[in-house]
Amino acid sequence: FEQLGIEDRDEFFLTHEFTWRHTERVCEIIFGNVRTLPDASLQANGSDWKLVIDFPFDEAGRTPQDDLSRLEKFRQDHGDGSRTICWIPSFFKPSARKDLGNLVVLEHILTGERFGGYSSHLPYQDRAAAKALLENQRSQLRQRVLQHLNVAYGIDRQSKDSVDTSHELSECFRSLWHGFDPQPPVGADLQRAMQHLLEQALEHQYPAHPKFEAPPKGANLKKVYDEVHKATEVQDGRVEVEKTLRPLLRAIADPLLLGEMHETVFLLGQHWNNHLNPKVAEAGGVPTVGQLRHWINVPRPRGLPKHVENLVILIYTEQTNRTFYLHGAPTEASLTSMPDQLELRTWVGPPEAQWKTAVQRAGQILGAKSTSALLNATNVNSLVTEVQELARQFQTACRGLCKCLRERLQKLGMSVTGAPRMRTATAVLSLVDKLGSAHENDVVPALASAEVATSETAMGKSLRSAAELADRIDATSWGVFADIGELADE
Repeated sequence: FEQLGIEDRDEFFLTHEFTWRHTERVCEIIFGNVRTLPDASLQANGSDWKLVIDFPFDEAGRTPQDDLSRLEKFRQDHGDGSRTICWIPSFFKPSARKDLGNLVVLEHILTGERFGGYSSHLPYQDRAAAKALLENQRSQLRQRVLQHLNVAYGIDRQSKDSVDTSHELSECFRSLWHGFDPQPPVGADLQRAMQHLLEQALEHQYPAHPKFEAPPKGANLKKVYDEVHKATEVQDGRVEVEKTLRPLLRAIADPLLLGEMHETVFLLGQHWNNHLNPKVAEAGGVPTVGQLRHWINVPRPRGLPKHVENLVILIYTEQTNRTFYLHGAPTEASLTSMPDQLELRTWVGPPEAQWKTAVQRAGQILGAKSTSALLNATNVNSLVTEVQELARQFQTACRGLCKCLRERLQKLGMSVTGAPRMRTATAVLSLVDKLGSAHENDVVPALASAEVATSETAMGKSLRSAAELADRIDATSWGVFADIGELADE
């Protein structure tokens, strides 16, 4: 286990976590006698691979051919095969078994406090020398046994001194999965050989898997999504990318075929549109997330982690102006949450002219930041959400300003409906009241058809200064002006 780089948890079934093409993978490991293993131990579960590692020895009269016969019987009984690789070593010759036996004895004696019990018959002054002698012997035996292991398990192909050549195997590796014939792995030790073996298995299982150059997960995936999302918001799909983010897009977005990261600009691609649109059309035009996951792996499996598939689906949804629905109602999906039963329905947006007017007024009057002119579902949803939040945020202040202005104008004997500031404040209050309570589908039409009193600029200033202006009106000493108004002298 030490040589394989696997934590030995003293369990029959072990899992080995490793990285392949910067994605996290898991393999189940069994270290046992293949000849005696039941079918359940040879059968892999789910889509993960299982690696069964046999012993380099067996009972007297047994050979590696007995292990191969057991595997052949499994293949005959399981026509559909199993994602299992068996590592069948050559058997140690007697001298190698003797080295192993002596090493086991020395490990036992020198572990913990046992040495004191075994050396109690020696004079006290001789015990330290005896222990040093045994430790040196153990070190030498350990190196020899490691060499025996490398020979038996096919790492050292030159030396034959460690193994019984009377039953020599042509190859140490056997696959129980139809169509996969592992090649002798390249590696200077057991750990690298096992890694290469598992990489071969995954390359066979997922021939179209992208060759990522950075881990496509967590913060990396979020940063890539944010940049590619920006490209879906502009007409030509071109966005300038910060210098620090460019390598990340090259490492993840490019291999995933989302687009191309040029020197400074990311250009949104059309691969997933071209790949998925015909399949969506054949299926009736309203695909589920589960169907999209399946089609991503057609015609050749990609084996993407689920959150990476979510990234592909999110970008495809934005590029094709679709929205997520669950049980007939619009819903949200994200990189971390995207159930297979969600539907992607084609989005029908407002007229182009109405949208442009709404975007302009959202920015000038309400100070909205979601002001991309590109008409798509994502941009509309972002604008609607932000506009309604702003409207509700300013409602109280705008209502307070209108009340203060009306009272003051009346007390001064001025026209309430004729004062420009009052007309502006009234129009703003009417707009925020309407937006705050509107259905999400009515927000864009409400913005586009809103009354613009005086000007959009004046309305924006009135909204943003409403609270401050109302406070100043209340704090003003109006009695001074009343007294001045009663003066008779010029």
